Amino acid sequence: MNRRENKIFSELIWNDKSTVAAFKDKYNVQERSIRLAIKSINDDLMEAGLKTGK
Repeated sequence: MNRRENKIFSELIWNDKSTVAAFKDKYNVQERSIRLAIKSINDDLMEAGLKTGK
């Protein structure tokens, strides 16, 4: 995971009510970037044998 993905992952653990729009505004990036980061996080979790919220 890259730095942004680590931050997003951490925030999702502590606040399950986070939204893509909130992350987009917080990190000043496009929604697509956030969605790709979340997909990458899910892929990493699945690769590690952990279930995701998919």
